[in-house]
Amino acid sequence: VAALGFGNPFAGTLHKKREMRRDAVETRTALDDEFQIRLFSTPVWHGCLSARRRTKPGPRIIRDALFWLPLLAAFQGLRLTEALQLFVEDIVPAHGTHWICVRRGRGRRVKTEAGLREVPIHPEIQRIGFLDYVASQRAAEQLRLFPAYAPTADAFAHADRFSKTFGYYRRAV
Repeated sequence: VAALGFGNPFAGTLHKKREMRRDAVETRTALDDEFQIRLFSTPVWHGCLSARRRTKPGPRIIRDALFWLPLLAAFQGLRLTEALQLFVEDIVPAHGTHWICVRRGRGRRVKTEAGLREVPIHPEIQRIGFLDYVASQRAAEQLRLFPAYAPTADAFAHADRFSKTFGYYRRAV
């Protein structure tokens, strides 16, 4: 997010310091600033030819899971599975802004107790139309925010499906 010219929305917040397992730290690397700049400069965010030709530049910006999920990860700090299991009702107005509520129950799971949280929606996410997307899902009477990737009997199959889609897109661009 800093690489895109936006401040850290979590600056100044207090948190418990936790030790991470050494192998977890070594096996997962954050996306560096250069990668984020290159990624968010591609057709999904600047215009593509069509829903089937997302890797080719064009006039259409399609605000769906492929558009929103990487932005929610970058700006909101959501894990893929947390974002994919969001319901429309998990986006709530309070205290002069809107919040994403990450919770358990009704088809929702969190990795740890620390994963249960309410996160204010970053102003840039609001500016580019996330709340309009939420309203469109609500108007279409969708329960889930990203119904195309709704969880199945296999709790993580939806994340695998999106990961493959995103991986294909990332390699293609």
